[in-house]
Amino acid sequence: MLVSSKKNGIVTVTAQGELDRYDRPQLSRALDHACRESVNGSVDVDMARVGFIDSECARCLSEMAETLRKRGQRLRLKASPQVLRTLEMLKLAGVESTKPLLFDLQILRLALA
Repeated sequence: MLVSSKKNGIVTVTAQGELDRYDRPQLSRALDHACRESVNGSVDVDMARVGFIDSECARCLSEMAETLRKRGQRLRLKASPQVLRTLEMLKLAGVESTKPLLFDLQILRLALA
């Protein structure tokens, strides 16, 4: 399940449950919409309640993060352990767009520790 909301110019895409290849078009549309609607140049993605994400959706997420980075914007991700594990597997498989996203998550973890 995906829900988008906007508050004080910040667009948040919230996902929960399971995300698989059938959800990729909806996730892509939600992220595209969030990018267009963001006032401050950042998009928040809350996947803390995602129990499963397949490689198609994880790749979509990391590619959108890379697209935003190239535009000088940011994707701020709140991720469940399952989402992190899938992103880490994509990184190990050589998907370059996951590296900056995982680096941002690592920095965030250090700041919260």
